[in-house]
Amino acid sequence: MKRITLSLALLLSVTFAGLAQQTTTQASLENTVTKFTTARSLPEVQQTANDFERLSLSDKTAWLPSYYASLVNTLMAFAEKDVTKKDALLDKADIFYQQAAKLQPKNEEIEVLHANIANARITVDPEKRWNKYGEIVSSSLKKAEKLNPKNPRVTLLKAQNIFYTPKEYGGGTEKALPVLQESLAQFSSFKPASSVHPRWGEDQAKQMLVACQKSATTK
Repeated sequence: MKRITLSLALLLSVTFAGLAQQTTTQASLENTVTKFTTARSLPEVQQTANDFERLSLSDKTAWLPSYYASLVNTLMAFAEKDVTKKDALLDKADIFYQQAAKLQPKNEEIEVLHANIANARITVDPEKRWNKYGEIVSSSLKKAEKLNPKNPRVTLLKAQNIFYTPKEYGGGTEKALPVLQESLAQFSSFKPASSVHPRWGEDQAKQMLVACQKSATTK
């Protein structure tokens, strides 16, 4: 009887410890996501990257910390001018992307993340990297669209690819415009699963829409 009681006590202690870990991670994640969405300087963004990385390493069962660690490193890579530093940031982004992908193998947000990393890789040397990473962008977005065609970030990245593709190759602002408008319509009705699930992209879509409209009026 004592052995059964002891075993039950150990089981309960492990269960409650796990629940406490999840609660702590959730609270820390909410706090860091808020800091990320309100960051206005590179040091502030870098701090959120560090915080997301620590959260990812402290809880190997949660995909969102790894997702955000990858996302923030990818965004910093887009802003980085030094190509060596850019690739180093993307190497880190890849590591956390792979962790998130293992936990969420069929998630359109993960596929969008993968496409974003590949897009950032292309910016290092577009001429040499387009074939390899362009294929990753295309295949990841196809997977994402199949998983959830109503996700506004999937449509936004499609619009971005059209926007930055030369007109002679089937891209340009005119073709990007209706896709951007579709993305913004999706953003207007999009509801994240929780306060910490991905919600980024609407401001980016609005800025690109203005650029497309300006281009149309100057012709």
